[in-house]
Amino acid sequence: MEARIALLEAQLRQEAPPVLNFPTLCDILAPAPSDDPNRATHFDIVFKHPARDLAFAIAEEGGPNCPLKDQSQLLTLFARPQFTRWLNSDSHSLLYVDAALEAADKPLSAASLLSAKLVAAVPAVFGHTAIVLHFFCGLHLSDEWCGPKGMMRSLIVQLLMRLVDLDPETEWRGLQFVGDEDFANIDQFKKALKARNTYAQCTAFHRLLRELPKGMTVFVVLDSVLFWERNKTPTQFQEHDSFWDGWGGDVLGFLDELIRAWELPVSVKVLMINQARRGPGMRKLPVVQRWGKKGSVIELNNTLNSGEGMWGKRVENQLRRAVEKGVFARG
Repeated sequence: MEARIALLEAQLRQEAPPVLNFPTLCDILAPAPSDDPNRATHFDIVFKHPARDLAFAIAEEGGPNCPLKDQSQLLTLFARPQFTRWLNSDSHSLLYVDAALEAADKPLSAASLLSAKLVAAVPAVFGHTAIVLHFFCGLHLSDEWCGPKGMMRSLIVQLLMRLVDLDPETEWRGLQFVGDEDFANIDQFKKALKARNTYAQCTAFHRLLRELPKGMTVFVVLDSVLFWERNKTPTQFQEHDSFWDGWGGDVLGFLDELIRAWELPVSVKVLMINQARRGPGMRKLPVVQRWGKKGSVIELNNTLNSGEGMWGKRVENQLRRAVEKGVFARG
């Protein structure tokens, strides 16, 4: 009898794939400090950081970091055909924007304001058919979300929150992450996530995207990625001589692979807006050169500057017009 029970238990273990539930994954992504007895407070801070960042960026409107000239220059983005194609493509798409702003040396700029306004406009324009994830690199130069690894963890946390919003059962339902030959078992995968392995983070992000309802659009808005390269400290990226040779290049490669090759039930649209122009380190990356050849890179200038700002619902209205352009173009 005992042998029979042991056999049944073994069969059950084999038939039921190992899973990670919501609380365990959150604890791995953002572990509470060992000396912090109040884990609930810690997780409250973790889950509120995206909304806090968004509020900081919106608050820049009218401030010295967002001069009217820069705002007007960024609004010309909506007139670019590349933007219309990116927005209305039925498949995954990526758009990289060099804003070349006048006030480009601050953690938050007019590019951050545009990113924040777009994050707020997507739900208004697309309703329940889209979700938007965001990250403001200039706000995370030395905290736990610093660098591409921190950015990926933040995007995963935001995606988890959206999944729970769509289906509260997600919070307790286990998700089967292991099915990849690079992670032979759940313990290996958890260990890689705890070590903040870039590939493990990207795998987790991709796996969570597969949980979303079919036909949904996922916007990923990334503000001022170049700020890490320009403002890094020696200890932050000491694994590599160049920022883009290491984590930065890995994450850009993942985003490129995500939009080019991975089959998903959703459409993923990545928008990267930088307040300055790319430096030589980023320009030489094969993935960035490929974006340029595909017409996925826009360099803004002030030749079409109209002097208009991003007041009120101007960004939302511009986004609606770009969607209408795409509908009209499709006939």
